[in-house]
Amino acid sequence: TWPGQNTTLVPFGTGSGVEHTIGAVSTSNYFDGYLSHLHYTDGYNYAPTTFGETDATTGEWKIKTSPSVSYGTNGFFMLKDDNSVNDQSGNTNNYTAAGTITKSEDNPSNNFPTFGNGHIIPNNSSNSFHNAGLGMENSAAVWHSEIAPFGFNKGKYYWEIKLVHNGGDPRFCFGAICEDNTNLSKSGNNSDFFGQGGAYSFHSGGSGNGDVYANGTNVSSSYDAISNFDATDGQIASFAIDCDNKRTYLGVGGTWQNSANPSNGTNPYDMSSGWTTGSFMFPFFTTHNSNVYFNFGNGRFGTTAVSSAGTNASGLGIFEYDVPTGCSAVCTKGLNE
Repeated sequence: TWPGQNTTLVPFGTGSGVEHTIGAVSTSNYFDGYLSHLHYTDGYNYAPTTFGETDATTGEWKIKTSPSVSYGTNGFFMLKDDNSVNDQSGNTNNYTAAGTITKSEDNPSNNFPTFGNGHIIPNNSSNSFHNAGLGMENSAAVWHSEIAPFGFNKGKYYWEIKLVHNGGDPRFCFGAICEDNTNLSKSGNNSDFFGQGGAYSFHSGGSGNGDVYANGTNVSSSYDAISNFDATDGQIASFAIDCDNKRTYLGVGGTWQNSANPSNGTNPYDMSSGWTTGSFMFPFFTTHNSNVYFNFGNGRFGTTAVSSAGTNASGLGIFEYDVPTGCSAVCTKGLNE
């Protein structure tokens, strides 16, 4: 109900006995996204440039980690470097978490891709995105595809995927797809990319079990590890891509398949067919009766943190397994190195 004209509202941070809620409208209506460096300055008004500035390299708006401000009596500063809701302004105006807050590597100074923004491919009624766009549940026996909004046309990148069954016929396909050939007019139901031109991917389950696709053509049908990916619930796969040499690599359970080694470039899958030099590639997945969770460097699959973080020379992101030498996370800092 809208209040009447000239109704006096209680300002945020004031009013005896008034409960303040951040990140939720009610106990059943939560904000599904990220919060970082949350300041409230009681009685003080500051310009946006007090709290952030433009990064000279990436052009992004980035955090000023320790702004010089006055917080007043009821002011606070939370979510600075951790996932607690304790006040770090010195006022000890601590909040109480209503649930579990998961720490993310994604922040205004280094952004990671997510899925399900609704502008690339609309999801169907059986799908639901969660965990700020890094998890999708598909309970229906229909194909559904999504593309991440971050693309790259040079360099080497790495990400991880976890598959969880959600029906009697789990199937899955993941990889990267070229912008030149991407059909963005596909609908949510029964949209698949593994057989489409410009798609470079690995397929598990169904008639294409164990197949490798290059530019929409099946180039291999003997990929044993990916054949079992749909059969073993909760497996984690690794995907590495070398844009400079047009190569991709697949790992399952921490072991690179086909005796490959993306660190030195041995035994890759050649993806040069149909991949125009300079064209941007985008991570994508196609799923059927299965849930998918992506780790682009946030260090978790859904709400589950990686069990033991692997080595990562780039220092960007947290992954389950070792990141190959020369590879970076798909993030704004990694794309601008």
